Amino acid sequence: MTDYMTKDEERKLLAKLQKMLENSTYVRTAFEGAWRIAEANIHDDAAYTCQYWVDEALRKGSELQSTKEHVQQLKEKLKSTDVSINRVLDQRHEAQNELKKFQRELEEVKQQLVEVKEQAALLQYQQAQEIIELKALLYDLVTGAVSVTITNKSQ
Repeated sequence: MTDYMTKDEERKLLAKLQKMLENSTYVRTAFEGAWRIAEANIHDDAAYTCQYWVDEALRKGSELQSTKEHVQQLKEKLKSTDVSINRVLDQRHEAQNELKKFQRELEEVKQQLVEVKEQAALLQYQQAQEIIELKALLYDLVTGAVSVTITNKSQ
């Protein structure tokens, strides 16, 4: 049976390896990302590999690209919606102006109607007065109270 190293032994081994490569620029550079992966494996009790992190970065990049494309589509929809909203607002403004115009015209027609009613009432009153006067004159003529001479103006 193989005994596994403890986390503390793993950390010591990692520190020893890093110390061994201190003076090597090429090998130390090649292991630079691996040290962090080893530290994460020890800390997380995991078995991450360089390929795992490459795949994870590619997946996240793909997700990011999809998100960017979705955001772009939403921006286009928003622009289209803004144009539609502005068009509707313009139509609403035009409709409000038309309504104000019709309201002014209606007020003018109402005022004209009031004037016509007043004129009709005055005319009706005048006609009623004239009828009363004509009835009185007719009564006087029938009763002989007044004599009227009719002359022919054409002579």
